[in-house]
Amino acid sequence: MRLNPSVPLSFLFAVCALLGSTSCRDETTSVNPAPITPGQGPTASIAAIRFTTLCGTTYSVLNGNATKMYVAWAVVGTTEKGTLSLPATPPNQTYTESRFKTAHTGTVRLTYNSTSIGSAQSSSTACALQSTAGAWSPVNPWPVIPIDVAVLPNGNLLAWGHAGNPYLWNPSTGTFTSVPAPTDVFCAGHNFLPDGRLLVAGGNITDGHGLATANIFDFRTDQWTAVPRMKAGRWYPTNTALANGEQLVIAGDDSAGNSNRTPEVWQTGGGWRELTTAKLSVPEYPWMFVSPSGRVINAGPDPRAMYLNTAGTGSWSSGPVSQFGYRDYGAAAMYDGSKLIVVGGGLTPTNTAEILDLRTTNGWKYTGSMSVPRRLLNATMLPDGTMLVTGGTSGSGFNNLSGAEHAAELWSPVTGKFTSLASANVERLYHSVALLLPDGRVLTGGGGDPVAAGATNQPNTEIFSPPYLFDPDGRPATRPVISSAPTAVGYGQTFLVGTPSAASVNAVTLVSLPSTTHGFNQNMRLIRLPFSISAGNLTITTPASPNLAPPGYYMLFLVNPEGTPSIAQIVKVG
Repeated sequence: MRLNPSVPLSFLFAVCALLGSTSCRDETTSVNPAPITPGQGPTASIAAIRFTTLCGTTYSVLNGNATKMYVAWAVVGTTEKGTLSLPATPPNQTYTESRFKTAHTGTVRLTYNSTSIGSAQSSSTACALQSTAGAWSPVNPWPVIPIDVAVLPNGNLLAWGHAGNPYLWNPSTGTFTSVPAPTDVFCAGHNFLPDGRLLVAGGNITDGHGLATANIFDFRTDQWTAVPRMKAGRWYPTNTALANGEQLVIAGDDSAGNSNRTPEVWQTGGGWRELTTAKLSVPEYPWMFVSPSGRVINAGPDPRAMYLNTAGTGSWSSGPVSQFGYRDYGAAAMYDGSKLIVVGGGLTPTNTAEILDLRTTNGWKYTGSMSVPRRLLNATMLPDGTMLVTGGTSGSGFNNLSGAEHAAELWSPVTGKFTSLASANVERLYHSVALLLPDGRVLTGGGGDPVAAGATNQPNTEIFSPPYLFDPDGRPATRPVISSAPTAVGYGQTFLVGTPSAASVNAVTLVSLPSTTHGFNQNMRLIRLPFSISAGNLTITTPASPNLAPPGYYMLFLVNPEGTPSIAQIVKVG
């Protein structure tokens, strides 16, 4: 079921501790709410209201009307009854969803102005707990379809799509600010420089034809600056932050629509240098990661991984071959500082995943498989070291809406298994994003723009709260707390973090700030840091080398034995 709620989580912890396979996300009334006159408000069509059972005694009411409606419900054969306010459906959305839960089992009837809308029967299917399935927020409208999104060092998000200006979103206030770019940055590559500025390389002329322009966004001033152009255009390139503070830009199509075979590097002093002896045609938006050796590995979607040495004019060397093969529009992530996982994708979607330890020569190994095949999915490393998979389609073809997958899945590097979680409200296929927020939640959004294969434009986002944010009773979990921490650290050093939670911390992780587009976070890296506990403080050791943590800004998380993370401290490393 594709749902589009726009109501608050007013009942989230009172009675919505239950989450079904379609995820009991947002209740809007208690079992016995304050009296509301049913039918109050403008006349609307009851044909646009759908009433269904979600799980157990939890029910869903969808309102497809553009006006607020009030309905009444009653459990047949009992005195239990109530009323429900159905929010109006905003423009660009299909319907809103409201939830309610009854104390009795049996048949529930729904009416509008005493006219029957329908009835639903309680289900024997139990709802899963939020502590095992997580929970989704309502869908939030955005002024832009978020196809490219980055979390900036100040916590704001920079986002843009195919049309219109980029926007800044302040998660604390919920406000949006337009920040026009000097050139069209759609279908560009982007990643962070060591000082936290975002380098955006390439852009859109027309489909398959890229600009040679480059721009930098400075989070300190909220201003863009045009910088020297690259040698040739790039449409769908990947940017990779290097260990020496430079930034690699690779792949994409030039202004003539040909594959740009020559990598270029943005130098620390500004300006570009070409890697003229490293010319190679690689797929658009390749999955590039700095390895512990300092070389950059192209982990896919091509079956054979390749290593790029960016010193001088550059050189390539061969790496291991995927067990599965070509993972077109799959996803990739780096975890534990030196390990890679690739998942899903393929011309015919696959549910398989493979892992590669860059410190060994053992090659790609299959890990557990997802419950369903997925193409056009997103993969997000979480602070506890697990990986969240969202969106995508199991259908064949490019952007098959009929196969849209709403349920999230969680992969454990310890067990190698995927676990199904709560279902999102909106399908997220081509041009969707997912990225970790500093509070440990995951923002997903976008899709469409332009519409492909019948999929709907999605100028909106929703936020997933992973199971680690809930206690077994469905209430918010107790988080570790960072009371003091440095804002900058070097390599191979120790530093103190003050925390009243020191005794309950069993992991410390660094997660690089996300810079995501087209299902790939171009700045994805999670690193576990050694630590010791003394006198209410943590003494933490930083990575020994920039090969393990390229210089820049990271989110520092403290994690307890239940996997619950603190709210991150954003720290500059290097």
